[in-house]
Order: sequence, then structure tokens, then C-alpha cells
Amino acid sequence: MRELSGNKTFVFSVAGYTAVTFASGALADWFPTFLARFRGYDEAGAGSLAGVTSALGGLVGTTVGGLLGDRLRGRTRQPYLAISAWTMAGATGFAVLALVATSHVVIAGAMFTAQVLLWCYNGPINALIVNSVASRLRTRAVSLGIFCIHVLGDAASPSIVGKLSDTLHSLQAAISLVPVALVIGTAIWMYGWRAIPDTEPAV
Repeated sequence: MRELSGNKTFVFSVAGYTAVTFASGALADWFPTFLARFRGYDEAGAGSLAGVTSALGGLVGTTVGGLLGDRLRGRTRQPYLAISAWTMAGATGFAVLALVATSHVVIAGAMFTAQVLLWCYNGPINALIVNSVASRLRTRAVSLGIFCIHVLGDAASPSIVGKLSDTLHSLQAAISLVPVALVIGTAIWMYGWRAIPDTEPAV
């Protein structure tokens, strides 16, 4: 654990991953309710939009992110952090648009685009987690990463947003935690991209 905590690539990868997973968990849980309450969707339509955009966006984003991350190798430092940071910045903008827009067409388009960009990190960050540590630590590194992103991320965020909504008497205010968490994830990966030296994968 001491060795993992001193590995900057691993720490920055998992920290950003946790923030992004926090956002995606809250979005998956509360976005359909938000649409039904404030944007004129029926519950079935809101659930279908959230599910379809998440599934298709995840498929496209994971594929595109992996391809782009590999194409950036040799063109910038820490290419996997670079692609994760920049696509997450784009995802943040489109997530905000999906939350503030009133047109159903704009909401659907913004949410699909946000989901595509949101999932571009999936291949690059998981590759970093595995390749940034020595082979004898990879199982522990992956396990710790999974623990952090779920316990501190999507397992916690729906309840936190719900509690905040009750406290503020406003789901619209509470769901703003989604773009805030995305900004935090973007900032962590952006800093890691610029600050962590390139290293060869651990063996």
C-alpha cells in the first residue's frame, strides 16, 4: 500500500476515476427523475433516454477513447491522462448543457455527446492503473482502484445528491454536483498530464 500511494500515476489515475464515477453514478440515478420533474418527460421516456444514451455512449466512447489514447502516444506526455482530461472537459460542458436545456432534442443530443466523451477515459485510465505498477502489485492496484471508485464514487453519490436535494429542497441545485465532480476529475487528470513525467510501463 505504501508503494502504491507513492506512485503518482496510479494515485492521479484513481483519484480522477473516483470523481468521474461519483458523477456518473449520480447522473444515472437522478437524471431521469430530473427530466420527469422539470423537463416535461414522462417517467418511461426519461428512463429510456438515460439508459439508451448511457449504453450507446459507453460503447462508442470506450472504443474512441482507446483509439485516440493510442494515437497520442509519442505526441504528448502522458497521452492516456491527456485524452482522459480533455474528453472529460468536453463531457462536463455537454452535461451542463443537458441539465440547463429545455428542448428535448437538445437534451438528447447533449446527453449522448456527454456520455460518449464521459466514457473515453475507460480504456486509457484502466491501462494506466495496470501499467503504472510492478506486475506483483497489479492485482492489488486493480482491487484498490475498484474499491475507491465504487465506495467513494457511484455507491455514495446517489444518496449524497438525494440528501442534498432534501436539505436544499431543490433537486436542480443538488444535481449540479454532477458537473462539479466532472470538473474535479478533469482537473486531477489535467494536472497529472502536465506534472507527471513519462515513464515506461512497469514490469
